[in-house]
Amino acid sequence: MSESTQDAHQTPESAVTPEQPVYTRRGLARDVLLFTLARIVLAAALTAAIVGIGMLFGVEVYLLVALLFAVIIAMPLSIVLFRPLRFRITSAIAAIDEQRRRDRAELEAKLRSGRASDSR
Repeated sequence: MSESTQDAHQTPESAVTPEQPVYTRRGLARDVLLFTLARIVLAAALTAAIVGIGMLFGVEVYLLVALLFAVIIAMPLSIVLFRPLRFRITSAIAAIDEQRRRDRAELEAKLRSGRASDSR
């Protein structure tokens, strides 16, 4: 078979396309919740570490002060530690937003074609 006849028989399903993960709103919500919980756990662990280090040196560190320092330390640390999860969330938001744009454009096209047929 020549190349032109092979291309004619090729269906969209058999075309080689890179696999892109399918994102859903539920999956996005799960990832955001997981990211939030991971950041809270990180802040709690840092709070415990600050209080524990203070106890080792015989210094009383107030819990609120330790929590404030832990949150400040956890912010940039979570950017580095949870990078794969942040990337997944960002990709899901972009994919869902793109799907919403396509759906909206499709709906607007249907509405325009409906108006054009109504005016005849």
